[in-house]
Formats: sequence, C-alpha cells, structure tokens
Amino acid sequence: MLDFRIINAGVHRYAQKATWTNSYPLLGLYVRGLRWRRNSEGLQTDFLPGLILRPAGVSSEYEYGPDRENWVIQLVTPDIVECKVAGMVAVRSNQKTILLPRFTPLSPPRLPHFQFLFNKIQEEFRDPSAIGQLRARGTVITVLTHILDHYNNENVTLPAQRLKRLIDEDDAWSRNLDELSQACDMSPDHMRRLFLREFGIKPQDYRQQRRLRLATQLLENTPLRVKEIAEKLGFRHVSHFCMVYKKAFGVCPGTARDGANG
Repeated sequence: MLDFRIINAGVHRYAQKATWTNSYPLLGLYVRGLRWRRNSEGLQTDFLPGLILRPAGVSSEYEYGPDRENWVIQLVTPDIVECKVAGMVAVRSNQKTILLPRFTPLSPPRLPHFQFLFNKIQEEFRDPSAIGQLRARGTVITVLTHILDHYNNENVTLPAQRLKRLIDEDDAWSRNLDELSQACDMSPDHMRRLFLREFGIKPQDYRQQRRLRLATQLLENTPLRVKEIAEKLGFRHVSHFCMVYKKAFGVCPGTARDGANG
C-alpha cells in the first residue's frame, strides 16, 4: 500500500511570479489563473483544469494572475518518484511500480467535484486527531484512484496516443484536429506539443502523410476516379487534392496512376 503522510494542504488565490522547486512530492488541482510556465519542457501558455502529480525536485518558473486558484497537497513519501517516461510519475504500491501521468485533465462538469475533494482534504488535515488525519489520507487516495482509473493503470494510454488512434479511426476525414484534440480533453496547442514529443512529427503532418499514403494505394489498386478519391479522402476540391499530391510526390495523381499501370 502507498506509504505517505500529508504535511501541508491548502489553496492559493493570489497573483504571483516566481521560480519554485517543490521539496516534497505533491498532489495538486489547477483550476485557473496561470498565465505562463517555463520548465524543462519549455514555455507553456495554454492550460486546462486538471489534477497534478509531481515528484520532489521539479523546478519551474511561472506567473499567476489575480484570478488564480490552485490547490496543493504536499506529501512525505518514498513511493512517488521520477521516472524516465516523459510526462509520467512512478508510484510504488505493494512492491509494484505503476506509472501515473503528471497531469490529468478534468472536464468542466467534473471540476466542482474535485474542488470539493481538495477542500475536504484541507479541512480534514486541519483536524489534528487521528481520525481527521486518516480521513485526509483516505480522500487523497480517492483522488489518486481517479488518476489511476483515468489512465487504466499499467495499460495507460497517453494523450498523444489517443489522438493518433482518433486520427487513424477517422476514415471519413470528417473531424478536424481541433475537434480531435478536444475529444482527448486537451487544447490543440498543448496536444500539438505532446504529439510532437511522443512521435517526432506534428499531428497535422502525420494526418497528411496518412492521407497521401492512402491516396497512393487507391490510385494503384482501385478503379476510382481521381475526383472520387479526393472526395473519399476529405478534400473539398479535386484541384486542392492534385496540388497537395504533386507537392508531396512531384507528379499529379493521374500521372501517378498511369505510371503504376504502365
């Protein structure tokens, strides 16, 4: 079982610009107010509400506005540590190590529930009795369990992997990347960075490569006309399809088909 004790629990509601390194592992809830943050992953300016799990020793520079609301629970534990997988934290429990995400997004309807839970942890922690401390620990476990369930324990699916799956499954090419990113509970800009870090390519470039590979297969292996292929691949105009194909391969789709059948 996870071995930990709580040493501080509270909420920050004030403007601040600072550089900070957390001395202890922390469990947090970000609600609003963060203008920008710079850490080892670079500068970030787009933020969604969500749960934060962070090992000790993580440094970041940031600026909050006066509308700030972020909850922080500091823990003393040997069981929440850094790991080599980007965006993940290693959590040891019952002699096993599981990976949990540093950030778990929360949809707007779910946010009030977690504000209630973090406020509950704060109130329980202020109760010095053994029962109060036990209740506070139990509520922390409730939050950690949500993170665990959200990412399905060891079979965790990272946001970038979810976006890749949605791109691969969108055979009708009917949803744009903004819509697919929102389906992953991420902003398009943040998802673009995660996808690039995970796969080494921007999501829009990956989607275009996939579409062009499929176009080549259809040209070589089906009797579909060029216009029909363009429509099947989500191009509104056949001229746009021809332009994109020629830019990628140096020849027009019709010429590519003639060469394949020649």
